[in-house]
Amino acid sequence: MTQEMNKGVQILLERVKSNPEEFTPDITGRYPDKWRAILQQVEARANGEVPNYLDFLSDTEIQEVWQALVQVRRDQFTKQIMNTLLRESDLELSPSLLQPRSASPKGSATKVTALDIKVAKELGITLGDYLMHKGEMGINT
Repeated sequence: MTQEMNKGVQILLERVKSNPEEFTPDITGRYPDKWRAILQQVEARANGEVPNYLDFLSDTEIQEVWQALVQVRRDQFTKQIMNTLLRESDLELSPSLLQPRSASPKGSATKVTALDIKVAKELGITLGDYLMHKGEMGINT
Protein backbone atom coordinates (compact mmCIF):
# COMPACT_ATOMS: atom_id res chain seq x y z
CA MET A 1 0.00 0.00 0.00
CA THR A 2 1.45 3.37 -0.99
CA GLN A 3 0.72 6.39 1.10
CA GLU A 4 -0.60 9.53 -0.60
CA MET A 5 1.53 12.63 -0.13
CA ASN A 6 0.29 14.99 2.57
CA LYS A 7 -1.71 17.90 1.08
CA GLY A 8 0.30 20.42 3.11
CA VAL A 9 3.52 19.04 1.63
CA GLN A 10 2.03 19.27 -1.86
CA ILE A 11 1.01 22.88 -1.29
CA LEU A 12 4.44 23.74 0.14
CA LEU A 13 6.22 22.15 -2.84
CA GLU A 14 4.08 24.14 -5.27
CA ARG A 15 4.80 27.33 -3.31
CA VAL A 16 8.55 26.64 -3.46
CA LYS A 17 8.27 26.39 -7.26
CA SER A 18 6.15 29.51 -7.67
CA ASN A 19 7.83 31.75 -5.07
CA PRO A 20 11.39 30.52 -4.47
CA GLU A 21 12.41 33.85 -2.91
CA GLU A 22 10.22 32.95 0.10
CA PHE A 23 12.47 29.95 0.74
CA THR A 24 15.91 31.39 0.08
CA PRO A 25 18.03 31.71 3.22
CA ASP A 26 19.98 34.91 3.78
CA ILE A 27 23.77 35.03 3.82
CA THR A 28 23.85 33.66 7.37
CA GLY A 29 21.68 30.67 6.42
CA ARG A 30 18.58 32.01 8.16
CA TYR A 31 15.31 31.29 6.37
CA PRO A 32 12.76 34.08 5.78
CA ASP A 33 10.35 34.61 8.69
CA LYS A 34 7.29 33.37 6.81
CA TRP A 35 8.44 29.75 6.61
CA ARG A 36 11.34 29.67 9.08
CA ALA A 37 9.85 27.37 11.75
CA ILE A 38 8.74 24.72 9.26
CA LEU A 39 11.90 24.88 7.15
CA GLN A 40 14.16 24.57 10.18
CA GLN A 41 12.27 21.45 11.24
CA VAL A 42 12.44 19.97 7.74
CA GLU A 43 16.19 20.67 7.58
CA ALA A 44 16.84 19.20 11.03
CA ARG A 45 14.90 16.05 10.21
CA ALA A 46 16.38 15.69 6.70
CA ASN A 47 19.88 15.94 8.17
CA GLY A 48 19.05 13.44 10.94
CA GLU A 49 19.61 16.02 13.69
CA VAL A 50 16.13 15.78 15.22
CA PRO A 51 14.44 12.63 13.89
CA ASN A 52 11.11 13.30 15.65
CA TYR A 53 10.46 16.70 14.04
CA LEU A 54 7.34 16.58 11.88
CA ASP A 55 6.98 12.91 12.77
CA PHE A 56 3.55 12.80 11.14
CA LEU A 57 5.24 13.21 7.73
CA SER A 58 7.00 10.34 6.01
CA ASP A 59 10.72 10.32 5.33
CA THR A 60 9.88 10.55 1.62
CA GLU A 61 7.80 13.69 2.16
CA ILE A 62 10.58 15.31 4.21
CA GLN A 63 13.11 14.43 1.51
CA GLU A 64 10.87 15.89 -1.23
CA VAL A 65 10.64 19.21 0.61
CA TRP A 66 14.34 19.16 1.46
CA GLN A 67 15.34 18.52 -2.16
CA ALA A 68 13.11 21.40 -3.30
CA LEU A 69 14.84 23.69 -0.77
CA VAL A 70 18.27 22.53 -1.91
CA GLN A 71 17.29 23.24 -5.53
CA VAL A 72 16.25 26.79 -4.58
CA ARG A 73 19.67 27.34 -3.03
CA ARG A 74 21.41 25.81 -6.07
CA ASP A 75 19.48 28.14 -8.39
CA GLN A 76 20.30 31.13 -6.17
CA PHE A 77 23.98 30.18 -6.25
CA THR A 78 23.93 30.08 -10.06
CA LYS A 79 22.28 33.51 -10.17
CA GLN A 80 24.91 34.91 -7.80
CA ILE A 81 27.72 33.57 -9.99
CA MET A 82 26.16 34.96 -13.16
CA ASN A 83 25.45 38.33 -11.54
CA THR A 84 29.06 38.50 -10.37
CA LEU A 85 30.23 37.82 -13.90
CA LEU A 86 27.88 40.47 -15.26
CA ARG A 87 29.08 43.06 -12.73
CA GLU A 88 32.68 42.15 -13.54
CA SER A 89 32.05 42.52 -17.25
CA ASP A 90 30.38 45.89 -16.70
CA LEU A 91 33.56 47.11 -15.02
CA GLU A 92 35.77 45.84 -17.82
CA LEU A 93 33.81 47.01 -20.84
CA SER A 94 35.60 46.54 -24.09
CA PRO A 95 35.64 49.50 -26.51
CA SER A 96 33.20 47.72 -28.81
CA LEU A 97 30.63 47.62 -26.01
CA LEU A 98 30.97 51.33 -25.45
CA GLN A 99 29.72 52.06 -28.96
CA PRO A 100 26.06 52.88 -29.24
CA ARG A 101 23.92 50.04 -30.53
CA SER A 102 23.17 52.00 -33.69
CA ALA A 103 26.88 51.81 -34.52
CA SER A 104 26.61 48.12 -35.36
CA PRO A 105 26.66 47.35 -39.05
CA LYS A 106 23.29 47.19 -40.77
CA GLY A 107 22.10 43.74 -41.49
CA SER A 108 24.09 42.18 -38.63
CA ALA A 109 21.26 40.58 -36.73
CA THR A 110 21.75 38.82 -33.44
CA LYS A 111 20.26 35.35 -33.43
CA VAL A 112 18.14 34.82 -30.33
CA THR A 113 17.33 31.29 -29.27
CA ALA A 114 14.76 29.99 -26.83
CA LEU A 115 17.67 29.03 -24.60
CA ASP A 116 18.86 32.66 -24.58
CA ILE A 117 15.44 33.79 -23.41
CA LYS A 118 15.27 31.09 -20.74
CA VAL A 119 18.76 31.82 -19.36
CA ALA A 120 18.14 35.59 -19.26
CA LYS A 121 14.88 34.99 -17.40
CA GLU A 122 16.53 32.62 -14.91
CA LEU A 123 19.26 35.17 -14.29
CA GLY A 124 16.71 37.89 -13.77
CA ILE A 125 18.23 40.20 -16.38
CA THR A 126 16.91 41.70 -19.58
CA LEU A 127 17.38 39.76 -22.77
CA GLY A 128 19.32 42.69 -24.24
CA ASP A 129 21.78 42.75 -21.34
CA TYR A 130 22.16 38.99 -21.51
CA LEU A 131 22.84 39.04 -25.26
CA MET A 132 25.30 41.89 -24.87
CA HIS A 133 27.33 40.14 -22.15
CA LYS A 134 26.88 36.41 -22.71
CA GLY A 135 30.13 36.12 -24.67
CA GLU A 136 32.06 37.73 -21.82
CA MET A 137 30.52 35.17 -19.46
CA GLY A 138 31.76 32.36 -21.65
CA ILE A 139 28.27 31.39 -22.79
CA ASN A 140 28.00 30.22 -26.39
CA THR A 141 24.36 29.47 -27.18
